[in-house]
Amino acid sequence: MKEFVLVLLIIVLPALSACGRREEERTVGSELSTIIITNGLVDYDIHEIYIDASDEIRSEDRLAPGEILEPGDTFVLKVGEGSWNIRVVDEDGDSYIERQVDVGPGEYCWEVTPDDIESRWGNDADYDSARLETGDGGAWVTIINNLGNRGIYYVYVDTSDARQGDDRLGTEILMEGDRITVFVESGVYDLRVVDENGDSRTLRKVELNDKGYTWQVTPNDSD
Repeated sequence: MKEFVLVLLIIVLPALSACGRREEERTVGSELSTIIITNGLVDYDIHEIYIDASDEIRSEDRLAPGEILEPGDTFVLKVGEGSWNIRVVDEDGDSYIERQVDVGPGEYCWEVTPDDIESRWGNDADYDSARLETGDGGAWVTIINNLGNRGIYYVYVDTSDARQGDDRLGTEILMEGDRITVFVESGVYDLRVVDENGDSRTLRKVELNDKGYTWQVTPNDSD
């Protein structure tokens, strides 16, 4: 009996960490690090989890169909070292986001609490719309998020004869009503945005000059 208990301890102890109890481990990438998410929301289940490299469009929900993370439960994903975006969604559709998390050797632990809620999410949120500016030049385009409850994660403004360049938002997210103004040199440009679900919307060959151009992005603009 003692021998059995000793064997059991040898198996179980490595599965424990400073982050607390672990659930089933899943893997992606080179498996050099571990992201551990604990539901600390007390009264709310987590219904969706998205974990993606910061330079990639968001992938599918990491939870299996019908799977939920109840308060106190833990989700574990092995990943490669690097910068990661993490977003969870609770049973009410509220989002909790950590952007560009640097995950090194070992573990990154996040206990999701009510304080982590993305406060500007949802139709009923009371906030002042963000007005961002970036770029240089005498021409400009203003892009406004009118997608409702979908955030815009990536904005691209590039000359129509060039390959897609860098994301203009960086670490920012455009919530409903938010806008970004991108200054460029006069010319013909392709405009593209990607929302939180990975859906893209594109306007091609838009002439930009010192009179400016405004694009109010709506669900009808889907590619």
